[in-house]
Amino acid sequence: MPAVISDPGKLKIILLNLIKYAVKFTEEGEVCVVACHHSEEGKMLFNVKDTGIGIAPDQLPFVFDKFWQVDSGRTRTQNGIRVGFYIVKSFTDSLGGSVMVNGVLGQGTQFTVELPTR
Repeated sequence: MPAVISDPGKLKIILLNLIKYAVKFTEEGEVCVVACHHSEEGKMLFNVKDTGIGIAPDQLPFVFDKFWQVDSGRTRTQNGIRVGFYIVKSFTDSLGGSVMVNGVLGQGTQFTVELPTR
């Protein structure tokens, strides 16, 4: 894989936040992290997928909003200020990339971060 010229601090925070939340909301199952390079598109992709509680389809558009949280009834025991996904989106945007989320309630969530390699 080629080197990605980027802000290493922001990239670290992006990936740590995604992995932290995947682990936090996956009591049973697995968390998978994959990085791959698409040379023809000049992009690096980082994919974090879990088999945790998932996100309802009607909530997906709000995941990156500041202070958004997963269904409060199922996650009330999880503390935090709920800005992790907002930070992921903000930092990814500042690096010229994009972040997407897919999820199925009760089956897991997948986040994909695309960053330019140049």
